[in-house]
Amino acid sequence: MTFFGILLTFLLGFALLNLISNQFRLIELLGFSFLVGIFSQTILMFFLNILSIEYNLVLIFVISILLLVSICIWHFINRPAVKSGIRINYTLRKLKPKSFNFLILFAWGLIIYTLYLISVKSLYWPTSASDSLTSFDLYAKALAHEGKLLNTLIYEKRVGYGAAYPPLYSMALSYAYLLGFETSKIIPVLIFLSFVLSFYCLLVRLNDPTSAALFTFFMLVTPEFLVQSAINTTSVPHAVFSSLSVLCYLEWRREKKIRYLYLSGVLLSAGGFTRSETILYMAPLLFYLLLYSVKQKTYKDFFIYVCISIMPFLTWQFFLKAHGEVMEKFIQVKLLYTPNFDFNQLNEILSYAYKVITSTDHYGITLFLFLICLALNTLEIIKKRKLLDLIFLIFFVYFGYILLLNQFELKASSYKAIVSHSGKRFFFGIITLMWAYISTNRIINTLFKKVNYLITIPLIKSEDKEPK
Repeated sequence: MTFFGILLTFLLGFALLNLISNQFRLIELLGFSFLVGIFSQTILMFFLNILSIEYNLVLIFVISILLLVSICIWHFINRPAVKSGIRINYTLRKLKPKSFNFLILFAWGLIIYTLYLISVKSLYWPTSASDSLTSFDLYAKALAHEGKLLNTLIYEKRVGYGAAYPPLYSMALSYAYLLGFETSKIIPVLIFLSFVLSFYCLLVRLNDPTSAALFTFFMLVTPEFLVQSAINTTSVPHAVFSSLSVLCYLEWRREKKIRYLYLSGVLLSAGGFTRSETILYMAPLLFYLLLYSVKQKTYKDFFIYVCISIMPFLTWQFFLKAHGEVMEKFIQVKLLYTPNFDFNQLNEILSYAYKVITSTDHYGITLFLFLICLALNTLEIIKKRKLLDLIFLIFFVYFGYILLLNQFELKASSYKAIVSHSGKRFFFGIITLMWAYISTNRIINTLFKKVNYLITIPLIKSEDKEPK
């Protein structure tokens, strides 16, 4: 049952990705399928609750299978089997190696070994993080037992503040318990494994395979990010969904392949259904797309993207408002809707955030290498505006988080504690994006192209052409 449930989640995501487009590469399907699948199933659980229906494993299985079968029927009717067969045969031929590169093999060996170690650590040790023990994992057990968000723990306030977070993560953990897993930590492990493969898929489109593999490894071993990936909280999944949504958006801007725009919207939606701070990623991406739509005088894709990306987030906010008498006690902060001009407080938050982002214990050399690459790329940024939107987004999210904190009236904790703990984990998203930018540096690209050319041994003389 446990294996079937995970396989069903993967197949559902696989089918939904093919519903977006049948042009995704096989490695992209392998990377993104579980992420899209678990998001779709938690959305299903949530809307069942909105309809006052308690979810259980049988209900989830039945609806997931019906949805999967419906998508397959749609494919059969709208996408002829002949074309699909050609695409599958082409994909299988593409799996045959055309060259041998020892450095790529070495980098992937390091990636796989690191993933193995962190997965073993995560699955072997029981959940120990206080946020998970008092909130996410505890809440997930109640969700699995009662099948509803407003359960006994909520009414009796025997769960932590995490109950007010958007419910994707807790519901995903509850799915693991429904499947019969002794620990819910299979979910963060699968999310993290999917993320590394997805990150490489997007990075390899910007760089050569050697550079993409090595920088995927460098991103992976960012100290605090790697440690937190084995801890059962929302921080790493949020960084996964948010950073991948940005990279998919950038890929759409670069190649104008609409499938990446829609995938970006889905991943951004998943981020907003994991943590409310995703609004800091939503704002610049929606702004970029609006400017592009106005320039092109076409708004269809903009409205589709808006609907996909913000609907779960807004629905959850309405849910909190509708059940305010129950959920209010779990909300840690009050948002001030008028500008807060307390500059002493703002300066205090800035100093805490600076200490966190510059900490080599947390992020290694990531920030400093990013700033060096910015300096080296100055001419390209000015003349060609290369990845200017990515640079702007990184700074927007960082300073936006500081300004957002300044607008909070705290009911519990302190600004120092929030920045030092929650903020430290929130920055994982931009740290990941910094590594994506570092890998695109002109000097690094030029160096790796030469290295790649020198050490690559061709195995096939001619390449197959992709069918039209």
